[in-house]
Amino acid sequence: MRRLALLPLTALALGLVAWTAGVEALQQANPPIEVHRITDRASPAGYGVRRATGRKDVLFLLNNCRGRPHSVLYGAPSAFYDLNCTSRQGRAAQNIKAGDECVVATQEGGAGDIHFSWFRLLHEERRPDPNDGVEYRVFFGERMRSETLDKAEATATEPYSDFLNINGHFKQMSVIESKRGAR
Repeated sequence: MRRLALLPLTALALGLVAWTAGVEALQQANPPIEVHRITDRASPAGYGVRRATGRKDVLFLLNNCRGRPHSVLYGAPSAFYDLNCTSRQGRAAQNIKAGDECVVATQEGGAGDIHFSWFRLLHEERRPDPNDGVEYRVFFGERMRSETLDKAEATATEPYSDFLNINGHFKQMSVIESKRGAR
Protein backbone atom coordinates (compact mmCIF):
# COMPACT_ATOMS: atom_id res chain seq x y z
CA MET A 1 0.00 0.00 0.00
CA ARG A 2 2.82 2.40 0.82
CA ARG A 3 4.42 1.83 -2.59
CA LEU A 4 1.24 2.94 -4.30
CA ALA A 5 1.16 6.19 -2.31
CA LEU A 6 4.74 7.02 -3.31
CA LEU A 7 4.18 6.28 -6.98
CA PRO A 8 2.32 9.54 -7.78
CA LEU A 9 4.96 11.61 -5.98
CA THR A 10 7.77 9.86 -7.85
CA ALA A 11 6.00 10.43 -11.17
CA LEU A 12 5.51 14.08 -10.28
CA ALA A 13 9.19 14.48 -9.38
CA LEU A 14 10.30 12.80 -12.61
CA GLY A 15 7.95 15.01 -14.59
CA LEU A 16 9.40 18.13 -12.96
CA VAL A 17 12.96 16.99 -13.73
CA ALA A 18 12.01 16.34 -17.37
CA TRP A 19 10.26 19.72 -17.66
CA THR A 20 13.30 21.53 -16.18
CA ALA A 21 15.62 19.71 -18.61
CA GLY A 22 13.33 20.68 -21.50
CA VAL A 23 13.41 24.36 -20.49
CA GLU A 24 17.21 24.29 -20.22
CA ALA A 25 17.49 22.64 -23.65
CA LEU A 26 15.26 25.33 -25.17
CA GLN A 27 17.34 28.09 -23.58
CA GLN A 28 20.53 26.57 -24.98
CA ALA A 29 19.01 26.11 -28.44
CA ASN A 30 17.63 29.67 -28.47
CA PRO A 31 20.14 31.99 -26.82
CA PRO A 32 18.81 35.43 -25.88
CA ILE A 33 19.02 38.06 -28.60
CA GLU A 34 21.08 41.17 -27.99
CA VAL A 35 18.24 43.56 -27.32
CA HIS A 36 18.20 45.59 -24.16
CA ARG A 37 14.80 45.34 -22.53
CA ILE A 38 13.80 46.75 -19.19
CA THR A 39 10.48 47.24 -17.54
CA ASP A 40 8.74 45.62 -14.64
CA ARG A 41 5.50 45.08 -16.46
CA ALA A 42 4.62 43.15 -19.60
CA SER A 43 6.33 44.61 -22.63
CA PRO A 44 4.50 45.34 -25.91
CA ALA A 45 5.73 41.94 -27.09
CA GLY A 46 3.76 40.40 -24.24
CA TYR A 47 6.41 39.16 -21.84
CA GLY A 48 7.73 40.47 -18.55
CA VAL A 49 11.30 41.72 -18.28
CA ARG A 50 13.50 43.25 -15.59
CA ARG A 51 13.92 46.89 -14.57
CA ALA A 52 17.28 48.72 -14.60
CA THR A 53 17.95 52.17 -13.29
CA GLY A 54 20.51 53.40 -15.81
CA ARG A 55 23.62 55.44 -15.13
CA LYS A 56 23.22 58.70 -13.26
CA ASP A 57 26.40 60.31 -14.63
CA VAL A 58 25.59 60.07 -18.37
CA LEU A 59 22.91 61.74 -20.44
CA PHE A 60 22.51 61.05 -24.16
CA LEU A 61 21.50 64.10 -26.20
CA LEU A 62 19.93 63.07 -29.51
CA ASN A 63 19.54 65.60 -32.31
CA ASN A 64 16.41 64.96 -34.40
CA CYS A 65 17.37 67.65 -36.92
CA ARG A 66 15.30 66.03 -39.68
CA GLY A 67 12.16 65.89 -37.53
CA ARG A 68 11.68 62.17 -38.18
CA PRO A 69 8.39 60.88 -36.67
CA HIS A 70 9.91 57.75 -35.13
CA SER A 71 6.76 56.37 -33.51
CA VAL A 72 4.92 56.64 -36.84
CA LEU A 73 7.79 55.25 -38.94
CA TYR A 74 8.26 52.16 -36.82
CA GLY A 75 4.63 51.66 -35.76
CA ALA A 76 5.40 51.79 -32.05
CA PRO A 77 4.47 54.62 -29.68
CA SER A 78 7.64 53.94 -27.65
CA ALA A 79 10.04 54.45 -30.62
CA PHE A 80 11.75 57.78 -30.03
CA TYR A 81 14.96 57.92 -32.10
CA ASP A 82 16.95 56.10 -34.75
CA LEU A 83 20.51 56.00 -36.03
CA ASN A 84 21.63 54.77 -39.44
CA CYS A 85 23.66 51.57 -38.98
CA THR A 86 26.38 52.76 -41.35
CA SER A 87 28.62 55.83 -41.60
CA ARG A 88 29.38 58.07 -38.63
CA GLN A 89 25.91 57.48 -37.16
CA GLY A 90 26.63 53.76 -37.03
CA ARG A 91 29.49 54.40 -34.60
CA ALA A 92 27.50 56.76 -32.35
CA ALA A 93 26.07 55.79 -28.94
CA GLN A 94 27.77 52.40 -28.89
CA ASN A 95 27.84 52.37 -25.09
CA ILE A 96 24.19 53.34 -24.53
CA LYS A 97 22.51 50.95 -22.12
CA ALA A 98 18.98 50.13 -21.13
CA GLY A 99 17.90 52.50 -18.37
CA ASP A 100 20.00 55.42 -19.64
CA GLU A 101 18.26 58.78 -19.96
CA CYS A 102 18.04 60.41 -23.37
CA VAL A 103 16.91 63.87 -24.48
CA VAL A 104 15.67 64.25 -28.05
CA ALA A 105 15.76 67.77 -29.50
CA THR A 106 13.50 68.59 -32.44
CA GLN A 107 13.33 72.07 -33.95
CA GLU A 108 9.75 73.21 -34.42
CA GLY A 109 8.86 75.28 -37.45
CA GLY A 110 10.75 78.41 -38.42
CA ALA A 111 10.07 80.23 -35.15
CA GLY A 112 13.25 78.94 -33.50
CA ASP A 113 11.47 76.90 -30.84
CA ILE A 114 13.04 73.58 -29.83
CA HIS A 115 11.04 70.72 -28.38
CA PHE A 116 12.95 68.59 -25.83
CA SER A 117 11.59 65.14 -24.95
CA TRP A 118 13.13 63.07 -22.15
CA PHE A 119 13.08 59.26 -22.37
CA ARG A 120 14.41 56.32 -20.41
CA LEU A 121 15.80 53.77 -22.88
CA LEU A 122 14.01 50.41 -22.65
CA HIS A 123 15.62 48.62 -25.58
CA GLU A 124 17.19 49.01 -28.99
CA GLU A 125 16.39 47.07 -32.16
CA ARG A 126 17.65 47.03 -35.73
CA ARG A 127 14.82 47.73 -38.14
CA PRO A 128 14.54 48.80 -41.78
CA ASP A 129 13.17 52.25 -42.53
CA PRO A 130 9.77 51.59 -44.12
CA ASN A 131 10.38 54.30 -46.73
CA ASP A 132 13.77 53.28 -48.13
CA GLY A 133 14.62 49.91 -46.52
CA VAL A 134 17.84 51.24 -44.95
CA GLU A 135 18.62 49.53 -41.64
CA TYR A 136 18.51 51.68 -38.50
CA ARG A 137 19.19 51.20 -34.80
CA VAL A 138 15.82 52.17 -33.33
CA PHE A 139 15.60 53.28 -29.69
CA PHE A 140 12.47 52.48 -27.69
CA GLY A 141 11.69 53.94 -24.31
CA GLU A 142 9.27 55.43 -21.87
CA ARG A 143 8.61 59.17 -22.11
CA MET A 144 9.41 60.93 -18.87
CA ARG A 145 8.68 64.58 -19.70
CA SER A 146 8.96 67.20 -22.42
CA GLU A 147 9.16 70.95 -22.83
CA THR A 148 9.53 73.53 -25.57
CA LEU A 149 11.99 76.43 -25.30
CA ASP A 150 13.03 79.14 -27.70
CA LYS A 151 16.66 78.99 -28.87
CA ALA A 152 17.79 81.81 -26.57
CA GLU A 153 16.36 80.02 -23.52
CA ALA A 154 17.81 76.66 -24.62
CA THR A 155 21.27 78.22 -25.05
CA ALA A 156 21.18 79.34 -21.39
CA THR A 157 19.66 76.12 -19.96
CA GLU A 158 21.56 72.99 -18.96
CA PRO A 159 21.69 70.37 -20.41
CA TYR A 160 20.05 71.80 -23.54
CA SER A 161 22.90 74.23 -24.17
CA ASP A 162 25.08 71.20 -25.07
CA PHE A 163 23.02 70.77 -28.27
CA LEU A 164 23.99 74.26 -29.49
CA ASN A 165 27.25 75.94 -30.49
CA ILE A 166 28.34 79.42 -29.36
CA ASN A 167 26.30 80.99 -32.18
CA GLY A 168 23.11 79.26 -31.03
CA HIS A 169 23.06 76.79 -33.96
CA PHE A 170 22.64 73.04 -33.58
CA LYS A 171 25.93 71.17 -33.44
CA GLN A 172 26.36 68.88 -36.45
CA MET A 173 26.23 65.71 -34.37
CA SER A 174 23.47 63.12 -34.07
CA VAL A 175 24.51 62.03 -30.57
CA ILE A 176 26.21 63.96 -27.80
CA GLU A 177 27.16 62.04 -24.70
CA SER A 178 26.92 64.56 -21.88
CA LYS A 179 28.68 63.87 -18.59
CA ARG A 180 26.53 65.02 -15.68
CA GLY A 181 28.22 66.91 -12.89
CA ALA A 182 31.36 67.54 -14.98
CA ARG A 183 30.61 71.21 -15.63
